[in-house]
Amino acid sequence: MAAVDYEKLARFYDGLVAYDDDVAFFVNRSKQASGRVIELMAGTGRVSIPVASKGVQLTCVDNSPAMLAELRRKLSMHDLSVEVVQQDATRLDLQSRFAFAFIAFHSFEELTEDAARDNLLRRVFTHLLPGGRFVCTLHDPEVRLRDVGPSREKQWRFEDPNDGREVQLRLRTTFEKGCSLVRGRERLEDLTSGEVLADLPLCFRLTSSEEFRPLAQRAGFSVEAVYGDYNYGRYTAGQSTSMVWVLARPEAVSNG
Repeated sequence: MAAVDYEKLARFYDGLVAYDDDVAFFVNRSKQASGRVIELMAGTGRVSIPVASKGVQLTCVDNSPAMLAELRRKLSMHDLSVEVVQQDATRLDLQSRFAFAFIAFHSFEELTEDAARDNLLRRVFTHLLPGGRFVCTLHDPEVRLRDVGPSREKQWRFEDPNDGREVQLRLRTTFEKGCSLVRGRERLEDLTSGEVLADLPLCFRLTSSEEFRPLAQRAGFSVEAVYGDYNYGRYTAGQSTSMVWVLARPEAVSNG
């Protein structure tokens, strides 16, 4: 798979991810946590900024310097204080322990290798306090696949946050059934001049509930709930647009 140009991705990320259905959910869960909160694969702060603005003691982790530079710019603009850490989430190694951790926008599925997924879950478990919670969001595979395929190109337009010009995105995808990989290209063009501004690779691995549950349990988590949306609706395979997994690190067992 071609390497992602994170400089370009960071520039256009807010337009590419024009989505806020989950923000209130993560803000509320973070406010309810009895301790520090960590967002993994935080990107440019689509969720981090609203969470931090509520006074949550937040740590944001991402592996891309370009994405984190944009996050820091936004934090400065909003006069917010957040711990920002450049680390690979699959090798998370921090001194702090957290009451609540989360990965938004199905970003866990960017981990396409078995070892990476196992490592991330184990590292999150290690960094949670006993009784802590981890929310991990996934697509429902059947629902997501309805928009995948060469004949199902998606297009939408947004305003470049840097200079205000109108940008058109064309998203083309294919599905590799044997390994559950969705691959594609995100082509961004200036609508006025036709200039190609970016041509970004896309790859993620769809994960069924039957596959994810044992992954989480093998890392030590218990499954507290699986929701089908961010309003705590019931998850129904083939009908829900998302799987919102609430995983718990068990309370410490007393030996006395």
